[in-house]
Amino acid sequence: YDSKGKINKVTPGGQAANKGIKLGWVLTKVGNTKVATKSQISAAFSACKRKKIAYGLTFKTNTKSLPTPKSVGKKAVGAKAGVAKKATGKIPTDDKKKKTAEKREAAKTEGNKKEEAKEEAKKEEEAKKEEEKKEEKPPENGKIKVIYSMYDNEFDIVNGSVTAEVIDEEYALTFVMPKCKIRLTLEENKGVDPSKLTFVKEEPEGTYQGLQVGKTYYAMCEEDPEEKAKSEERSKAYYADPNNAINMGGGVET
Repeated sequence: YDSKGKINKVTPGGQAANKGIKLGWVLTKVGNTKVATKSQISAAFSACKRKKIAYGLTFKTNTKSLPTPKSVGKKAVGAKAGVAKKATGKIPTDDKKKKTAEKREAAKTEGNKKEEAKEEAKKEEEAKKEEEKKEEKPPENGKIKVIYSMYDNEFDIVNGSVTAEVIDEEYALTFVMPKCKIRLTLEENKGVDPSKLTFVKEEPEGTYQGLQVGKTYYAMCEEDPEEKAKSEERSKAYYADPNNAINMGGGVET
């Protein structure tokens, strides 16, 4: 049959000929499924075989639609003169080719469906990204509050940005902790494990990006390991000196 289901070849002595199918007939139904194209016909055949159900074929002749009796699997029944007749022997070569072609067509249809699904998912992802871009707020100019210990000063931001250097000039954090890195977060971080915090993006390092006017940020110092070790050694040496006992609350004898 061609792309519209019109029978364009009937092999003498073959299964179609035995059923009484004629050249020029147009296949209109497979079982209860109406068909009009080659892909629909292939899909209908595949569905019947997959479900292992009996199905008949309905053809449109020059005058009317002529149904054939039902068939199940390889046990086909004849349609000639309306008398049911079991097919015997091997399936003709033409029928095998037809079945192979149908399987290929069904596989092709399934492949097209998968490609269409991938393309649809890609479009949805692109649309989602576009929406996210629209929701992103433009850079802001104004003031933010930065809290560290007893400090809670306000700082100017331009295009949603300020530098660690500006904050350090006010709070002198690197004076107390040399070479420390100052991080900003929207989360109050007292007693919180730093690994559980989300820090403001820095690009480049030391320049905070995406800050929002009116928000309160919390500063946290990431000490330099080498400087931290030096500080701890100085503290040990200091408190090991008996002359510094008063500073430890030990008092001085008189």
